Amino acid sequence: MHSASSYGARLPLWIGLLFLVLNLIQGGFTPLDPDEAYYVMYARSLDWGYYDHPPAVALLIRAGMALAGGELGVRMGAALALTAALYLMWLLAGRPQGRNAVLLALLAGAMPFLQLYGFIATPDGPLLLAAAFFWWAYASFLDRPSAVRALLWGLSMALLLYSKYHGLLVIGFTVLSNFRLWRNGWFYLAGIVGVLLFLPHLYWQYANDFPSFRYHLVGRDDPYELKHTLNYVVNQLTMFNPLLLPWWAPALWAWRRQGALGRAYVYTALGFWLFFLWSTTKGHAEPQWTAVLTIPIVLGLYRALASGEINSRWPQRLAIVSVGLFLAFRLAMAWPGLTPLRQFRNADWIADLSAYAGSRPVIFENSYRDASLYRFYSGKPAWNITNVQYRRSQYDLWNDEQSWQNKPVVLVGQRGWPCPSPCDTLNTGRLFKHLLAVDSFQALQKLELLLLAQPPFPWKAGDTVALQVALYNPYPFAVAPGSGNLPAQLSLLASTGLEQWHYWPATQGAPAQIAANARLNFTVQWPVPADFPAGVQHIGLGWQYAGMPPALQSPLTATGR
Repeated sequence: MHSASSYGARLPLWIGLLFLVLNLIQGGFTPLDPDEAYYVMYARSLDWGYYDHPPAVALLIRAGMALAGGELGVRMGAALALTAALYLMWLLAGRPQGRNAVLLALLAGAMPFLQLYGFIATPDGPLLLAAAFFWWAYASFLDRPSAVRALLWGLSMALLLYSKYHGLLVIGFTVLSNFRLWRNGWFYLAGIVGVLLFLPHLYWQYANDFPSFRYHLVGRDDPYELKHTLNYVVNQLTMFNPLLLPWWAPALWAWRRQGALGRAYVYTALGFWLFFLWSTTKGHAEPQWTAVLTIPIVLGLYRALASGEINSRWPQRLAIVSVGLFLAFRLAMAWPGLTPLRQFRNADWIADLSAYAGSRPVIFENSYRDASLYRFYSGKPAWNITNVQYRRSQYDLWNDEQSWQNKPVVLVGQRGWPCPSPCDTLNTGRLFKHLLAVDSFQALQKLELLLLAQPPFPWKAGDTVALQVALYNPYPFAVAPGSGNLPAQLSLLASTGLEQWHYWPATQGAPAQIAANARLNFTVQWPVPADFPAGVQHIGLGWQYAGMPPALQSPLTATGR
């Protein structure tokens, strides 16, 4: 006969299993988000890094797909990672039992991020697990520094960085909160271990010309808009459950009086919020970029309630209400045709496009997310081509486009594309796109251009300038840019500032045929148009498919203005 105390001791285990089962069921019945489909593409080609993120999310998805198919396989790793993160949070909370275990579970279940990343397969899931492991290892290190605990803490640092680059902020602000670490030799061992374990990813960055670092540090520079800052502030006030805000905010601040680990929580929270507030000067800041702060928020609120520091039943009551609302929302997400979020409703347009394309590969203009969704649900080949109106992605590093050289494909262009006739229309539920049956696709994505020389500025409208150009074709086949019903032209691009692109095709001088692996120099005659802007700061070159903006395929050359 089991005593009540034995049931109380097992309660945390049953709660963890409940979270896991709920997330597995949810993950198996909810259609994929487009970003998840993109990370599935990562998982099909495991590597030490990817254009946008480190590889942890790819490894989790690959492991799950080895055990199960469909959406469940994609998300199984995320569900297990969240369960492990909750276990580590339970350890950090002091292994609560009985009612306190239920209280901790309610507070965790009331947090939107812990609901979402229990079944959505994105890099934020492994980041939550890595952060919980990092702080647990840090607490162990603070309790009794040793070689073994330093190795464990160093491992957690590497896992943070392999999960998401935001992990560097967790490490940095934690170290900043405790200057005594610099006098501890084991701290240096932990740092060395973390760096050594992260070296494979750094080498991958070096071998691929640091695509992730250039994208995150430079590629997101947009003109400042006040709406980005306002949206960020509103998102941060709502994404950690506004019903509990009056209690979790002071409880989080109270961590500063709870020793070195508590100070690490406070420094990390303030550091994250200020860092990403600053990032809004460069563009939009996604709400989930601060998801890792859910851990100190939940633990801080739990500590304050369990210790009686907050003497109110309202947080528990509102947590119960929140969990109920989340469960209803999650049921709607999983119910066929009922999901309230548009990004999960893609079955109809994918089926329509698959029927239209038949056996032909589908190439999307500026939509790596839709290309990935189509590939996952149709099981047919798909690709993405990028121009200056969109950011680059992992598709710009892979080479699958080589398989379709000179072959018929279906091109899915954006709504503003003046598609050559005859053209069809695809309704994705979010917007209309144009479809073109291309008779002979020409792969131009990897062609490299270099502007060797050009007349000095200023250029006057009506003049014709001579541009000396170097070209390299890395493909193992010849390319004919002007062939087929989707001809391409060499174009000059001019930038007047951040994301302010203008472009015009060259009239004569570009080669009609480019041999395999060829290197050649040529001169392009380019008439300066009447709309050539006065404030041009940089110029570059790129190939432009009919009616589409060109890609930037050369280094930018400063005009000297």
